[in-house]
Amino acid sequence: MKKSNLLWIAVSLAFYSVSYLLCRYVFDSHGMSQFPLMLFVPGLVVLLVSYALKKRGLTVMTSAGYIAGFALAMAFNSDSFDEGGGLINNAWAIWAMGFIVSIVIGLLLMLF
Repeated sequence: MKKSNLLWIAVSLAFYSVSYLLCRYVFDSHGMSQFPLMLFVPGLVVLLVSYALKKRGLTVMTSAGYIAGFALAMAFNSDSFDEGGGLINNAWAIWAMGFIVSIVIGLLLMLF
């Protein structure tokens, strides 16, 4: 494997890991302690596949999509009440959809 490929993998993996740590421990305003990991693990699988296929577009979209989805969630989340009167928040749905959309865009970049 070329040295530039190893550097690419190391940098993107470091960015993705730092994004996880920031979302999980630093910006813990979302109140979801396990959800960052629930998004991180499938994203890590996508990253590993993108490394194996040498598709940098997918790598970039997955790495950037994790933190971008979180930023979208924090910007556009809203609180509401469920039928039982409990307070719920839609940040998890916005974050997940933003992340999934970014991965889909990365997959589309693979085709072209």
